[in-house]
Parts: sequence; structure tokens; C-alpha cells
Amino acid sequence: MKSLKKEISDSINEVTVVFALKNNYKIDVAKYPLLKELGSWVNTKDQTNLYLRTKLDKPTLVKKFSEITGLSNEQFDTGAVSSINSVW
Repeated sequence: MKSLKKEISDSINEVTVVFALKNNYKIDVAKYPLLKELGSWVNTKDQTNLYLRTKLDKPTLVKKFSEITGLSNEQFDTGAVSSINSVW
């Protein structure tokens, strides 16, 4: 079990990101095991708005998400939902 100090430290360095898929695209994160490399996915039933806790910067995250899923940048929007320092 993580110590409280480690959990707090991880939270400060992570951002919660949403991938909002366009044009009725849906992705089941479980069917793309490589997506786990991007961070910790929030388990929801929604397959069009995908939430991720990550330490990766936006350009890297968008590039890797596109490579893994085969979606182009025009097929989804990405934005930070929450972060301690609000800089992403």
C-alpha cells in the first residue's frame, strides 16, 4: 500500500485529462492494453469521454493516444480537468 506522503506527491505531479471523442466515436479502454502506458484510466461506463490520470505532457499524450488508438487529432479533443499547478 502506498504511503500517504507518496500518494500526495503523485497527485501533485499528475493531471486528470479528458479525451472527448467526436462524431460518435467510442473506445473501450480495456481493448487497448497499451493505453495503460499513458497513466491510470478512470473506470467509467462512458466510452466517448475518457478520463486519465497522467504525468505526461499534452503533446506526448496526444501523440501516443493517436498512435495506440489509430484516431487522428481531429477526431478528439483533449483538456485538463484538474491539476494542482494548473499548468499543462
